Amino acid sequence: MAKKKKVTRSQKHPSTSSVRKSVEDLIRQRLANKYKPFIPLEPEGIKLDWASRKPAVVCEIYAHVGELKSGQFKKVMTDALRLVYVCELEDLPKSTTKILAFCDKVAASKFKDGKGNWMANAIKHFGIEIRVEKIPEKMREDLVAEQRSQAKNFKNK
Repeated sequence: MAKKKKVTRSQKHPSTSSVRKSVEDLIRQRLANKYKPFIPLEPEGIKLDWASRKPAVVCEIYAHVGELKSGQFKKVMTDALRLVYVCELEDLPKSTTKILAFCDKVAASKFKDGKGNWMANAIKHFGIEIRVEKIPEKMREDLVAEQRSQAKNFKNK
């Protein structure tokens, strides 16, 4: 049996970036302004990007600009399932607002159009809202630059 490689704090996952975190923090702050207060829900160790009990709101944030690749669709769908599952585990009311928040309408588009798209249909079926939060142009440009850098680094590995 192969030993697991130990990852130190200085080794970052390729998708980790300070720009992405800043975008997520901005969206999180907007949620805080609208749905106070933030209450961490962590059933079975599952951490959500945003949660509130009164009003009941759960949210996952996806900071990406542009078309998604197949693995990125999987990440968003995993987040969608996480929202539904946490609502069940926490026995939240059926009226709980479930949100997948994006910072780009192109990234969000495949999850909104239900014509022959099982992912969009499943999201709609489970009552998950797709929201697109506008971010400042400079932040958007920085995020695109970071995505390009990550893609380049990924290809070189």
